[in-house]
Amino acid sequence: MKAPIISIIVPVYNTEKYIARCLENLINQTFRDIEIICVNDGSPDNALAICEDYAKQDDRIVLLSQTNQGLSAARNTGLLHAQGKYIQFCDSDDYFDLSMCEKLHAAISLSNADLAVSGTRIIYEQSHIVPGDDEYYRIKSKGLTTINEAVFKNTNVHAWNKIFRKSIIDAYNIKFPVGLYYEDACFFSKYLFVSKTIYCVPECLYTYIRRENSIMGETFRKTPKAIDHIKILEDIKNFLAKNNLNGSYETNVFLWLVIAYMRSVVRYGVESIYDPAVKIASDLLIDISTDSIKKCPNIFRNDKSKLIALKNNDTKLFLQLETTKSVLKKIVLPFFPQGSKRRAFLKKAYEKVIG
Repeated sequence: MKAPIISIIVPVYNTEKYIARCLENLINQTFRDIEIICVNDGSPDNALAICEDYAKQDDRIVLLSQTNQGLSAARNTGLLHAQGKYIQFCDSDDYFDLSMCEKLHAAISLSNADLAVSGTRIIYEQSHIVPGDDEYYRIKSKGLTTINEAVFKNTNVHAWNKIFRKSIIDAYNIKFPVGLYYEDACFFSKYLFVSKTIYCVPECLYTYIRRENSIMGETFRKTPKAIDHIKILEDIKNFLAKNNLNGSYETNVFLWLVIAYMRSVVRYGVESIYDPAVKIASDLLIDISTDSIKKCPNIFRNDKSKLIALKNNDTKLFLQLETTKSVLKKIVLPFFPQGSKRRAFLKKAYEKVIG
């Protein structure tokens, strides 16, 4: 049998309410040359039976089952069985626009990019609107772009609104980290480090259902699991070392990732994980000199000070520096209207002072 052009990997767990809509939109894609790999991750509800019914109707659906091992393991199982030249992911409670495969395939194939990304439509179900969602998921450029530090900073990390080349995934054995939350950031960062170009499609082609009890929701509330934001950096650091990606570009990006993910640890984590997280960061920075941190471009002075505090395993100083910036953002900036010249001037001024 001829291999499909696109393999779409759908982890299935406890989503009987949503899986039919997800599969309907996949089997009715305008781009037909696809396979839909549904990985039943030991789902306790009726989701497996629904997938079995759809598999009887459409032979492009490949149904796999395993004991419950988590989202990362389910996606990795899908990657092992994928036959397509390109890989896409769809969470079973979300869905693709009917033209998503067609438009992302055109974007990546015609431009010869290493990956392509689309905009995301967010639907809040029994969940409060999350401030910053629209800006985070907004596609901030259009067309073909060379991957650089700005792409790392301005592209959302999720696997599901993108199309990847399987050849790159296989060549570098890129996998999702089993047993850790925030797995998309780990997979996406590793993929970006070994890629050169990305094609951006601003159109919202993926619909993300934000639910209170979803796996994603667990990552964004005060929890000990927030330490996984920094634990995934161990996986990324090992990946960089294994592939001899130790130049100034990779180091500078990695330093920015440390700051970004430690910020998430503080924002979403309970106090008991602060010391262990700082210790992990200290170990990750042990081979990066203080001088290299000080000379790192595109990182504010305050963030460099935070990196040095982390390198020295100084939790108290790191939290003091992080809290100062947080307070200014929350208390000072709100008094100045969004988009005003005065706000822009103030923001620029305090960034020069504290990062």
